[in-house]
Parts: sequence; structure tokens; C-alpha cells
Amino acid sequence: MKNWYTADPHFFHQAIIRHCNRPFKSYDEMNDAIMEGLLKHVKPGDNLWMVGDFAFTKANQTQIRNLFERIPGQKHLIKGNHDNKRVLGMGWASVADMRTVKDEGQNFFLCHYPMLTWPASRYNCLHLFGHVHNNWLGSRRAINVGVDHWNFEPIDKNAILERCKDLPTHPLWEENEPGAEK
Repeated sequence: MKNWYTADPHFFHQAIIRHCNRPFKSYDEMNDAIMEGLLKHVKPGDNLWMVGDFAFTKANQTQIRNLFERIPGQKHLIKGNHDNKRVLGMGWASVADMRTVKDEGQNFFLCHYPMLTWPASRYNCLHLFGHVHNNWLGSRRAINVGVDHWNFEPIDKNAILERCKDLPTHPLWEENEPGAEK
């Protein structure tokens, strides 16, 4: 069993292509590319952590459900600002506003929104978020797992830890978590 993380696919959302400068002509093309990435990585015994904004909820509910059911593994939702009751009722293994996930000894705090500090942030718990799309990659301890930064594919712990090495420390980190930087 492996954990995979992603955020902000916005399935069936035509306007997100323009808003985020995504390289697709239509939401069908975008849906196919994101689904291809999910099917390439996520296996039936895996956990997929969707860190918000699964689908454009004004789209056809049957189409959203059919797409959801094609995704393998146990699907967990961390609620985003576009995840209304239609999305929440899809049959997720779990739904939460925020959650800490232990992944092979590494703790990740998941919340759709980027945060300055979070539970256990002083103890090497990294924050995974979405919401800001291609506006901010994150910092050394808070990583944007949104599809816009990861070639429209889910990522695993190793990719997250590798990216952390190249990101700067947040300029307000020391002020808010004094002495916590390694």
C-alpha cells in the first residue's frame, strides 16, 4: 500500500484551463490527462489523498461519479472550497477539513489552504496544500501538491521530500516557529 497526494484537478471545469494557463483545449482533454496520471500511479491497494477541489460541481453528476469510480484505490478527500455536498457524497473512504497522515515515518499535515504553521510543524511534520494553483510552489516545510505543479499527476512521499530540498524557507518561519529550522 502506497500513499499518493494531489490537489485541484477541478475535473469538468472549463474556466480553470484559462485561469491557470493549463495546456488543454477542453476540460475533456484535461480530465483525460489527469485521469491518465492517476491510473499510471495509483494502484487498487493504495491511498489517494485528494487535497481539495475535486470537480466543478455544476457539471453533470453522473459524469463526475463515473470518473470518480474509475480512480483506483482508497480515495480520501480533504475538503476544498469547491467541494460541495455533491462531491462529498461520492463515496470517499474519508472526508475531513484537515488531517495528519503518517507515511513511512514522515508526518504530513493536509489542508486545502496553505498555512503559516500547523500541528507538529516544529517536529518535521510537513504541510501539504493546494488552493493557490500555480501561484505558489510552497516553502521547505509547506508543499503545494496541486496538479498544476506536478505535470497533472499525483505524487508520493519521495517526490515531496525531494522538492522540499530545493524550496526556500518561508520568510516568516523563524518569526512564528523560532528555533525550529534545522
